[in-house]
Amino acid sequence: MFGTIDVRIRPIRIAHLVDPNNGEQVREAIRLSSTLWGGAFFPIIPLHKKMPATWRDRPFKAPLAKNVILGYIEAFDPDILVRHSREVPAYIADLGLEITKPEEIWQPHDEGHLSPKFGLGIYELLGDVFEKQFRYKAKYPPKVVIPRIPDQLSLFWASLFGEIPAKLLPVLEKHYFEPLEAEVVDFHPDKLPDVMSGKVLFPRRIAQLGLKEFIRSGFRKGVAIYFVDGRKVEDIVDFWNLRAMGWQVIPVPRQLKDNSHLRELVIEFAKAHRRPWRHNPKVCDYASIIRARNCTMEEMQQYAKTLKIERPPDDPSDDPFFLYSIGIQGCGMNGPGTRTAPFQKTYTERKKVPSRSARRPN
Repeated sequence: MFGTIDVRIRPIRIAHLVDPNNGEQVREAIRLSSTLWGGAFFPIIPLHKKMPATWRDRPFKAPLAKNVILGYIEAFDPDILVRHSREVPAYIADLGLEITKPEEIWQPHDEGHLSPKFGLGIYELLGDVFEKQFRYKAKYPPKVVIPRIPDQLSLFWASLFGEIPAKLLPVLEKHYFEPLEAEVVDFHPDKLPDVMSGKVLFPRRIAQLGLKEFIRSGFRKGVAIYFVDGRKVEDIVDFWNLRAMGWQVIPVPRQLKDNSHLRELVIEFAKAHRRPWRHNPKVCDYASIIRARNCTMEEMQQYAKTLKIERPPDDPSDDPFFLYSIGIQGCGMNGPGTRTAPFQKTYTERKKVPSRSARRPN
């Protein structure tokens, strides 16, 4: 018998367990995720004892915390749990998943160098970038950028770009920065168009290299403009998890609603994701604009009115460029209120995986 075999390889799946509204733990989870292959798809799960009022979907009560947390775990289906929290509830320990501490992820290896205990780390990923883009330099190679996170809205910017832990930077600077022509950039919101360019590799994008998302769901893949409070840990965790579900998301902090550079990026995002159906170009798929739990519908609507998008003169469709959503609840983010959470599961593959022994650039 003759045939073909389609082999798919995925990164190891990790879920971070954090105490509610603990920005330090969330930032540590982001830093670890930024150094591991597939880390952008690692969910951050707050271990609420009682769900906050922002989870209420009136006229209904907020779901039970236990059901929400188990729903997250069921939906994201992690292989390993990383405990940043002070304690782990017994009902999570009873699941039988391996639970480790964040300081155990990167451990001393050969000659004292740190190496990830699970999966592939950023050294292998950057080595792969070097082999493909810089050994025989491409005409237009990607630009490797490490944004230096500013103090204002620091957790939000870390969730957008990712962040490298301080203990790994010396090895990167010694072995990788020069061969990859990498640069550290003091980030400012006015630099958004440059840093968010499609040819720029920052830590979160590096962790996604070679991955494709596969959505197992009856729903179309989500595309969202996410109106968020950049100072609320809860909103930032929801943004991170929405993207970890496989959604294409561009966040808009309410603190930067008047920033013209961000507005232009949002307009380009909405235009790029308004796609006509192949068999009926009068009908389009388009983005949703979603408010975070700590923002109001009125705030979001006021911002949406500033998005002036001109239609091409030959546009055959009357469909909009985006549609208002009732909030994060409408995206399945309140779905973990039951054990059968209606999350869209994300699956990833890579045709060729960089090996641990891949030659490092000197």
